[in-house]
Amino acid sequence: MSVRVAFTILFQDDLGVPRIDKMKKTPLLLIVSFVFTACAVTYDLPVMYKKNYVPGTHALLRFDGYYSQDLSDFKKPLYLYRDGSVWFAEVMIMQATSDEIIAKGDRAIQYSWGNYKVDGDTIYIERFNRQENTNNYRRITLKGIIKTDAILWIQREENRQNPVKVNYETTFHATTSKPDSSGNWTRTRPQYNK
Repeated sequence: MSVRVAFTILFQDDLGVPRIDKMKKTPLLLIVSFVFTACAVTYDLPVMYKKNYVPGTHALLRFDGYYSQDLSDFKKPLYLYRDGSVWFAEVMIMQATSDEIIAKGDRAIQYSWGNYKVDGDTIYIERFNRQENTNNYRRITLKGIIKTDAILWIQREENRQNPVKVNYETTFHATTSKPDSSGNWTRTRPQYNK
């Protein structure tokens, strides 16, 4: 049913005369609020990134490439930037074409932006993943130990649930290109800069 047909059925009588004044306000308000709710974009609020954010640093942290698990034909890169931004691939990407696809900013790649914070030899990442078929952004945090050319991930948390212990390592891989950190939308949203 088209929107026009639905509008005619709900709001006009048989002669095409608007009948909004004859309707009770409650059903109309319910319909309008449902439409606005279905179309609304929701963002899980950040915990780490706030106004005047300082990411911290560590001598072993590298920025001239990406961190990824060592898998034969695929990679899932995580790029860190000196300003504290993080770009995280949400899917595995073929090794052979990944640098070219990421450099082009190919929309076929699902990725998320976020920020990191360093405290001693521990790195905390807070990123926001867009949920498929919705306009919701889910907050995911990771906690890892910085090592020489690697990060050992030890904890993951989603939607502010209880943290789950993990145990996997991402190793550093040098590269000449990476996504532009000006695309980190968490830096431009007013609710993230309070």
